[in-house]
Amino acid sequence: MNYLNLKTNDFIIEITEEKPISVWIDPRFQLEIKNFKEKRKNTSFELIQCSSQIELNNIVSTISFCPDNVTEIPTFVKEINLKLNEYILNQKKYFDRIVDEILKLKNRSWLSSEEKKYTKKEILLKFGEIKEIHFNKDFSYSIFYNDNQIFLGHNIEVRIKKEKITEITFAG
Repeated sequence: MNYLNLKTNDFIIEITEEKPISVWIDPRFQLEIKNFKEKRKNTSFELIQCSSQIELNNIVSTISFCPDNVTEIPTFVKEINLKLNEYILNQKKYFDRIVDEILKLKNRSWLSSEEKKYTKKEILLKFGEIKEIHFNKDFSYSIFYNDNQIFLGHNIEVRIKKEKITEITFAG
């Protein structure tokens, strides 16, 4: 079994200067920002986007995260290695839960009138590969799977926090 050992220099780091175009900010978002009153005095801010390509199960996927500042990047990379190695180690457990949930959802409310119910084996054969993994500031992460048209082209988003699936939903 191959484990990840990503380094900071494995990531493309893009820093852009952004100017807000809207004055309304979701109050939940405000709570997450430290020193919000001081930050809103600024007319622009730095947006840091870090991304890398990795190979998981012979599929190339993108990993991304957005730290508040460049000094956080080594901490993110360390946590990404820990989280993804845990995922790789327990991939069957995660995958079984994801497939079970997708099967229930497909058969309960995503069948067209002429479509028959899917079996677990049929879902396993159609279920897509990992497209992207995005890490949040609290080191929870979302894995985006290609649905291979099971759900009309929507990505399947699996949210994981503290080594547990918290939600399986659609994106896009």
